[in-house]
Amino acid sequence: MEMRDSSAPEKAELIQQESQKFYKKYCDEYYKNVHLIQRLLTAVTDNKRIEDELKGISETLEDSNSKRKRRRRPANEISRHHKCPAIHCGKAYGSEGSLSQHVRLKHRSLYEEYSKGTLEKDQKMTKKEDLS
Repeated sequence: MEMRDSSAPEKAELIQQESQKFYKKYCDEYYKNVHLIQRLLTAVTDNKRIEDELKGISETLEDSNSKRKRRRRPANEISRHHKCPAIHCGKAYGSEGSLSQHVRLKHRSLYEEYSKGTLEKDQKMTKKEDLS
């Protein structure tokens, strides 16, 4: 009978130790979960902040891209008052710069005479003659 009495306190102590181990393990796991939830919330908040920043940046880029674009007129909308002075060429351009580039690239000798000012007056086309 004495054995039962002496083993009962030992069993109770063993049960208490096991309960303490279990409780300690439970507390450790609980605090790990709390910490993970806090990290998850921080990550979600950071993700939202970064997403908002990227959205702002993309809107800024879209605005800056739209400012840089310019509308080019279609070929049929350009009034071509500047005609090429070369005989049998027949080209006409909407700006004097475009005509000058054409003459420089396609009629090199005419361009050299034109740039020196030795081209005869009847070969030079003025805007008044083009309009009539």
